Amino acid sequence: MKHFVDTLHISGIREFSEMYINKEDCIFLTIGEPDFNTPTEIKDALKLALDENHTHYPPICGNHELRQRIAKLESMSFFESYTENNVIITNGATEALILAMGVLLGHGDNVMIPTPCFPLYQTQALLTGAEVSNYDTSTHGFQLRYHEFSKHIKENTKVIVLASPNNPTGIVYDEESMITLHRLMEEHPDLYVIIDEVYRSMIYEGEYPSIRDYESTIDRVILVQSFSKTFAMTGWRVGYAVAQESLIKQMNAFHQNLVTGVATFIQEAAITALDVDTQFMLDEYDHRRKYLLKRLALMDVDYIRPEGAFYIFIDIRKYGMDSYTFCKQLADELGVVIIPGIFFGTEGFARISYGANMDSLENGLDRLDQFIREFCL
Repeated sequence: MKHFVDTLHISGIREFSEMYINKEDCIFLTIGEPDFNTPTEIKDALKLALDENHTHYPPICGNHELRQRIAKLESMSFFESYTENNVIITNGATEALILAMGVLLGHGDNVMIPTPCFPLYQTQALLTGAEVSNYDTSTHGFQLRYHEFSKHIKENTKVIVLASPNNPTGIVYDEESMITLHRLMEEHPDLYVIIDEVYRSMIYEGEYPSIRDYESTIDRVILVQSFSKTFAMTGWRVGYAVAQESLIKQMNAFHQNLVTGVATFIQEAAITALDVDTQFMLDEYDHRRKYLLKRLALMDVDYIRPEGAFYIFIDIRKYGMDSYTFCKQLADELGVVIIPGIFFGTEGFARISYGANMDSLENGLDRLDQFIREFCL
């Protein structure tokens, strides 16, 4: 593993943001984190768990009640009848992803990752010894189309990793994309899909097609989910994976060797979280989304219309700068920090997060408008 660890580096997203952490009067529309605080009910549940001394080792795979609740939740929207044996509690979705890749991938395997994407997918896959292939979706409306995508699936492709809604675009992979995935899985009996659904609760328009809608291939789907975005619990580091029981057993063995388990009292609070209504957060994100879409249209800035998550991927190709240059100059000149699209594997775009509050968004868009008028036209 040392060979691969030596090649790792800090995420370009965080590295770029930290360049400006000490710059005065900066507006950060960068990291994908809710600006809401964790709801009081969840914090109170944590305090009660501590007072009741839930501070001992947890079951390695996770709290039984929490796993049962998640199994029931994840069975509601799909035909599959999950049980707690299909669920493992992890240290955030990040650990769930590495566990999934770790039990599926090895030397000689190929993992296909549609881009733009969350950059850790690629580095985590490399840690398994697998080779990584990227597929640029920007030429097909940021969707998967069989006639093109199928050409990039190799004989040794073992896993496809994707997120819906997507980070950084906010698009939801449509029905045709799911048909494409399912068709490929039927054509390649050893092909698995890892679907990252951490933004699934944040959908503002349209339907949510899922690869889990197909019974014939459900055993080769691993769902990755997190409490971070839905419940404003990013710092709590709690997520989960749902998969066939044999895969969960393998992931549990890997999990035990990595972290032993997730803090007992945090899991107790996570049970309470599942009953908390967070619609007010979703309504506020949608309000911000609509504001940004209106402002960007008035500024004649092209963008990919987001259907979910809390990101807008703006198209900067007409300004004659690569994404790193555009974002660095914007931050240097006017103190607005957004993320270059190249960090997500797609040049010519930049990501704006509307996890920030309205004051920051309004001020940031005013400065972006000024920047485009003074430096790009």
